[in-house]
Amino acid sequence: GVVFPNQIDSESISSVSIGMSLGERAEIRSFSSDDYPTNQEISKAVLDTYKEMVSSPEYVNGDFYQQKLHAIAENVLTAVNKNIAEQKIFEEPVTDVTNFHSISAPYDNKSFSKRTKYRDNIAALDIILQLENEHRNATPDEQTTLARYVGWGGLKEILLDPNNDALWKTASDMELRSFVKEVYDHFSELDTDGSQGLLSAAKRSILNAHYTSYEIINAIYDGVEKAGFKGGNILEPSAGIGNFLAAMPVDMANSSEVTAIEMDRATGKILQRLFPTAETYITGFEKINLPENHYALIISNIPFGSVPVYDSQLAGLKDKRYKEASGNIHNYFFAKSILLAKPGAMIAFITSRYTLDS
Repeated sequence: GVVFPNQIDSESISSVSIGMSLGERAEIRSFSSDDYPTNQEISKAVLDTYKEMVSSPEYVNGDFYQQKLHAIAENVLTAVNKNIAEQKIFEEPVTDVTNFHSISAPYDNKSFSKRTKYRDNIAALDIILQLENEHRNATPDEQTTLARYVGWGGLKEILLDPNNDALWKTASDMELRSFVKEVYDHFSELDTDGSQGLLSAAKRSILNAHYTSYEIINAIYDGVEKAGFKGGNILEPSAGIGNFLAAMPVDMANSSEVTAIEMDRATGKILQRLFPTAETYITGFEKINLPENHYALIISNIPFGSVPVYDSQLAGLKDKRYKEASGNIHNYFFAKSILLAKPGAMIAFITSRYTLDS
């Protein structure tokens, strides 16, 4: 297999078929990308190309070609990556991979100012756009800006379309219209076709997107350390931007492997930039199957409410108590965490009184 850049279109990469390498007749296929493709995109394009070629009727020895597919594709991928690296007209900046750490909030949490919250959120979205465009990690200063992102709890103005005059009726709303316009513009840039649902998710979160104060988190870690926990596999199943990860004692963080889950995409993007060494998933806790009897500490400020949750990992268990506990979301988080925690592990959750009442 041979791969070389297309001389007519620099964003198209042509591949010379396996036929040439095996002494048979050769064919040419090409694939293109609107931007420099990722390794995953390259892999899919190359494999799709070879699958198309080896399944064509002309190849009477199709089974033989299929057997050679993966070995040849691996060589092709090496050549593709080399060519792409040589074609790039910019050099990606090299930045250190560091996790954000702080035992106190990087923002003023003593008073509620909508203007300040909008400014901090917009500044964080600015950084995310810049990092995605420049294909690099966040600097420590940028991480501090990202950590000031507070979500959309209490910011009801984002429900109002900034381009619809009829919706802006009160003076207090009008004062924030320019901020809302910036928010809409940023989400449009981050989610050009709307497929990620960033704006709609932000609108849905205005009643419940409130992050945990560092004072409470520090108190929880103090209790966890006094109980004897030093380090191990840690799970944060409702991470937000990662306040529990940021405030984690340094010795504990250095002795642990951290997995963090956040269902909101915009928030998850920030989580990933603040904690690049953590294993992060942007999805719902109920949508991911995690290893059972694995985690030494599961810690979070979990959601609560009467919303039932369906989780295929729990539904398939013989012990029906797990499924029964999924009748509301706060008990569900406890039930799944018990399944995932190893013997002798700790679960440290902030929850409502309804957990103990149930």
